[in-house]
Amino acid sequence: MDLEIVVDVFYKLENNDTDEDFASSLALEIIKVCEKEDGYSYIYYKKYYNKQIKTISFTYWYNCHYELEKRMKKNKDESKQCNREPRIAHYDCKGTIVIKVDLQNTLAFIKLNHTLHPRPQHFNVNNEIKEYIQANMNHSASELYQQIVTKKMEDYELLTTNQIYYW
Repeated sequence: MDLEIVVDVFYKLENNDTDEDFASSLALEIIKVCEKEDGYSYIYYKKYYNKQIKTISFTYWYNCHYELEKRMKKNKDESKQCNREPRIAHYDCKGTIVIKVDLQNTLAFIKLNHTLHPRPQHFNVNNEIKEYIQANMNHSASELYQQIVTKKMEDYELLTTNQIYYW
């Protein structure tokens, strides 16, 4: 699926905001709308500012983009590897959104490229694990993770240490 949209953008800089601040905020708002409407999540990839023609381009990858899988590396120390399946399936979907903000002409160009595939499943932390984390804040995230796995709490298989840091 390829989709291109042009949006007329009226903007006013506030509180010492720069053009770059405005463009970043606009791109983030567009991404939030896209996530809400299509159910996919996006990860910021890069930004390019062309000062000559006063445009700023933002590129986001779908969270299931196969390039993200390539970037994951295992720890060389085998005792520190958890050897789990990836939490999210990655696809060669070429999933990107490019948002180009033309500050001179007050336009935003949105280009979406994506080969459709099943949506990835998102796993939330259940309340039992959240409460356990809150009650044991004096332990490190890795210690809490090991304790939860040892106790085999409900849905422990889906838990990551990053989720423990969050809670």
